[in-house]
Amino acid sequence: MKKIVLLCPYFGKFPNYFNYFLLSCKYNKNYNWIIFTDISCEELNIPSNVTIYNMTFEELKEIIQQKFDFKISLDRAYKLCDYKPAYGYIFKEYIQEYDFWGCCDIDVIYGNLDSFISNEITNYDKIFLSGHFTLYRNTGFNNLLFETNLDYLFNKDIINYDTLKNLMTYEDILTSKDILVFDEDHGYFNIHYIYEKLNLCSYDNFSYIADVAPSYYNLNLTRKIDNYYIVDEKKRNIMFIWDNGHLYGYYNDNSILKKEEFMYAHLQKRKMDIGNNFTFNEKNFGIVPNKFINNMSEITNNDLKIYRKPDKTLKEYEIVVDKYKNMRIGTDLYRELIKRVRNYS
Repeated sequence: MKKIVLLCPYFGKFPNYFNYFLLSCKYNKNYNWIIFTDISCEELNIPSNVTIYNMTFEELKEIIQQKFDFKISLDRAYKLCDYKPAYGYIFKEYIQEYDFWGCCDIDVIYGNLDSFISNEITNYDKIFLSGHFTLYRNTGFNNLLFETNLDYLFNKDIINYDTLKNLMTYEDILTSKDILVFDEDHGYFNIHYIYEKLNLCSYDNFSYIADVAPSYYNLNLTRKIDNYYIVDEKKRNIMFIWDNGHLYGYYNDNSILKKEEFMYAHLQKRKMDIGNNFTFNEKNFGIVPNKFINNMSEITNNDLKIYRKPDKTLKEYEIVVDKYKNMRIGTDLYRELIKRVRNYS
């Protein structure tokens, strides 16, 4: 069994369902998490496979700055997504005993990771493409691939090269104030493009992930087309049962109730009602729009009807996202629009 650690700097305020995240970590005993945060965790029940390092955002910024001989841009925590591919280099002192290191988000609920990440899959040097869960083999070569000159790799025939030519090196990305999503597979200048162009060994299967679209009240999953995401029409109004470390999604397919196991659910910073009866001894719970229900062990067709609402979103969202998927540059406009959609009722 490979030794795997997931690294997560997180600053500000944890999601109110952070205890559910920790519980789902606890059941994945073959994995470890390291969280760097300015949030006090003294009153939390931290499982043995999760390690907390308390520090301020400025202290973390100084740790990262010491690794580079140029002045980095890191004025807000969200910019850390562009640093994720460099975590193996930045945090190398924390990961020496591990075969793989990874980056993750905490707006997720894990299922059984071992059910999806097999020994065969760990033959790859990089596993998965999403910033909310990517694994890298812990080698010196692999951990420095983020430094590869993107200008050298770039296919100048497929985009407006004059527009992007100043964003072709990792130094340009780490000194830009913009969020360039270097960790994801959006656009052309990212860590995954480097692996692809160098014919390096990487693996992805997006169907393992329950990636919940943020623009709807109901829990609608997304699917990938090329390098952007649309709602999966077959998996609208899905709901989940977490049962002793396994995560199952329930959805209606032509009036037939389907049950499917997932590696994890990505809730996309969704606001959730958690009640006040969490004990950390839960063996099962449900995830419905938009709350957690303790001691819920199954989902029925009737539940799918009771908890759903008619989907609605802003027409502007559809228009701007359609433009965004062709822009490939920055995410501020997109994030502002998502914020507006979440507040829409």
